[in-house]
Amino acid sequence: MKILQITSDYPPESLWGMGWHVYSLVNGLKKMVEKVDVATASKSRGLHENIITSTHLDDQQLLSPHKYEIFNSFDKFITWDKKLAQEILSQRETLNYDVIHCHNWMSWESTKIISAKTHSKTAVSLHFLQRQYDSMDDSSQEPFHKQVYSIENNLFTSADALILFNDSQKDFLLDNYKVNANKIYVIPQGVKISSYTYNDLWKKRQETDEIRVVFVGRLAEDKGIRQLIDVMHELHRNHKNVKLDIIGKGDLESEILTQKHPFITLHGYLKRPELEAVLIQGDVFCLPSKSETFGLAIVEAMQMGLPIVMNSGNYLPGLIVNGQEGFRIPLKHDSSNYTIDMDELEKMLETLVTDPQIRYNLGKNAYHRARLDYSKERFVRDTFDLYEKLCKNQKLT
Repeated sequence: MKILQITSDYPPESLWGMGWHVYSLVNGLKKMVEKVDVATASKSRGLHENIITSTHLDDQQLLSPHKYEIFNSFDKFITWDKKLAQEILSQRETLNYDVIHCHNWMSWESTKIISAKTHSKTAVSLHFLQRQYDSMDDSSQEPFHKQVYSIENNLFTSADALILFNDSQKDFLLDNYKVNANKIYVIPQGVKISSYTYNDLWKKRQETDEIRVVFVGRLAEDKGIRQLIDVMHELHRNHKNVKLDIIGKGDLESEILTQKHPFITLHGYLKRPELEAVLIQGDVFCLPSKSETFGLAIVEAMQMGLPIVMNSGNYLPGLIVNGQEGFRIPLKHDSSNYTIDMDELEKMLETLVTDPQIRYNLGKNAYHRARLDYSKERFVRDTFDLYEKLCKNQKLT
């Protein structure tokens, strides 16, 4: 089987989780298929031998790290994507791909061009949906978003398979777009599972009297970081041993720094070894976001044996069962927006920071749930199974 992955985001300087997701998938597939190529931006040239980038197009300034606007010019980005397709065809003219795996709408134009020439099956991983991002509190409403909707609707009609990461995302897609449900294939993302036993992790956490709550995510309004800091401020007043580790960057970083809370350690972005070290020292993981496509950071914390505190509602992923691997707090909802239930957030966090037996039980459940449902090996295997079904023209569901 010969596979082509097309993505606008890829290491070594991946802007979002999508790039690392594709990288992990490619490395897993290398052992299972005859060939897997990656077509992407020129910043990834030479990362490994099966990278295809344009040798003629200048895309160094094409991608933008600002908020939800992933490019500096929408029209130039679409032009680049189409020209990338021509570059791929010129470099791989004799190679017939069985499946072209497109990552989000940003690579759909090139996918259409190549599949028309090669008659390959097409699968699209929907890492995020534009309507879902447009519903976020701090999302700017740009004129080109209507063009994005048009591209999304085209790929929903034309692609052979649509890959989603959880049932909540599937519900959002079916409720907000016109889509053939028979094309949808749910494959949860996976993470590299650590070799620690749960008891080893628990023992390490008993070496200090501090109780550390960990947040990993973009420092933005929609992630609930302001509300978490307010709740932690109250908890710290009553429990001086309670601390908050914040991992990530974003628009609210300077605001958090100026507050100078003594219970906060602001780490910025961390590479995986450093992130793992913070999670090992952590006792509770909290991500009170109001919108989330999958929540890979939550799964990373689960596989390190941390009990989870997260919200529910507004199509948030159901990564945990309330009361089993942690607590899910229903968002408050009125006619116009969703808000975080601060009282419940404080109540659930206080329960976890003051009761070691509950922390132990829920953390152990999270540890085992991650290994059962969210391993890298499982998500690579499920993706390969989808490719086989497409090649054999079998039903996806």
